Amino acid sequence: MRNAPPAPVAVIDIGSNSIKALVARRGADGGLEEVDSRAIDARIGAGISRERPRLSEEGMARGLDAVRQLADLAAGCGANQLIIVATSAVRDAANGADFRERVRAATGVDLRILSGEEEAALIGRGLL
Repeated sequence: MRNAPPAPVAVIDIGSNSIKALVARRGADGGLEEVDSRAIDARIGAGISRERPRLSEEGMARGLDAVRQLADLAAGCGANQLIIVATSAVRDAANGADFRERVRAATGVDLRILSGEEEAALIGRGLL
């Protein structure tokens, strides 16, 4: 009798321009096996100024819509865990905490805002 494959895990990455999801599981060889992935051009960082960075209401609405769509994708793929992270647009915005709360209210998942160092390290790891 063959063992069922492990349940997939989903990660949603909220960037300044696009919001991406990867749903993956451990393959038989121990490596990651992509189940599905998608990117949505949400442009949550559109119009942010360097002097007083704030996410616009329109940008947050586009971002929340994208996060909901990608969370639905993850659920449809049978993901048993959903991780949501955000990078500089949310980290640097004066109202980033407000967006974080909206994501939690919409998904039930706490948004993890990556530090600049964490973001750089994960980018490097992804490139390897």
